[in-house]
Amino acid sequence: MTARKQTATTPAPTDTEAKPLKRADAVAALKEAGYAGPVSYSVPVLNDMLAWVRAGAPEGDGGIPAGAVHSMHPHLKPQPKAGNAEARALVKELRAALTNVLKTDDPADALDSIDSLNARLRAALA
Repeated sequence: MTARKQTATTPAPTDTEAKPLKRADAVAALKEAGYAGPVSYSVPVLNDMLAWVRAGAPEGDGGIPAGAVHSMHPHLKPQPKAGNAEARALVKELRAALTNVLKTDDPADALDSIDSLNARLRAALA
């Protein structure tokens, strides 16, 4: 019988090391810690989020999902585009008119309406 060479194994976690929580426990701990944002993440992410919340939810942590960061720091959430509402409506009409060119009986009339919409869009964007 030959002796086996002993290989290094990972040490068993001690009682002082924190074990990852199960999903329900992680969600409950997050709520208990004052977190009220989304919790539809994987268990490892929930455990990371719990550590983040317990650390005071610092703004610059890149490993936390954006939804969680925005729930804790609403001022970091991007603002919606203010843009030109008239131009967006004209683009929508123009797309519909372009789609209908092939379906219409009078393509010349459809192309005239497209030209008209195009002119209105250029005026709205100017």
